[in-house]
Amino acid sequence: MWIEDDGSPVVPAGDSSRPADERAAKPIRRVSMGSRLQRLSIAGILLLAIASALAFVAIAQLQRDAAEASTLGLARALGSAVQLELGRSVAALQALAARR
Repeated sequence: MWIEDDGSPVVPAGDSSRPADERAAKPIRRVSMGSRLQRLSIAGILLLAIASALAFVAIAQLQRDAAEASTLGLARALGSAVQLELGRSVAALQALAARR
């Protein structure tokens, strides 16, 4: 707060919601350095926790996608092996049928 030479308070620009004498009567609240550091630490820890949660969700999704791709690859390999074995069995049966 600024004070003119004659002792009257100066109204800052854009702060005309209360008369100047009301603003002057309000005492300035001091915040200790420890309190400021505590608030800053809490804010930092909260942001770190949010970032960790988002990273955890992203990693979990990547692991699900990898497991799905692995399962799909295994299913395709098993399908190919079964088809190959069936082809061999059919060929063997056709060879037996041709002999008779």
